[in-house]
Amino acid sequence: MALAELVEPGLMGLPAALATLTSAPARILGLGGGRIDVGEPADLLLFDPTARWTVDPERFETMGRNTPFAGKELPGVVETVLIAGQAIYGEGRFAPGRPPTALS
Repeated sequence: MALAELVEPGLMGLPAALATLTSAPARILGLGGGRIDVGEPADLLLFDPTARWTVDPERFETMGRNTPFAGKELPGVVETVLIAGQAIYGEGRFAPGRPPTALS
């Protein structure tokens, strides 16, 4: 939603939006991470900010299907997720044996 509501209308640049969602919360909470640096956790999300997708609650990985965004087209498609340097998501699905809630 940040891309659709803030970046696309020009209210915030993509680098500022990404920092607001990643390094700023990590810094405020005194956590490591939120940036790419030696000694930091290799937790990364790779996405295509120009690709678009349509919210389909039936494809959610969780049992919850309630969303006000059903049917809405949004920018930004997640390609790969790495947690502690290990790919847990790619090619549109979670890695075998890694449930979608196992993000630590």
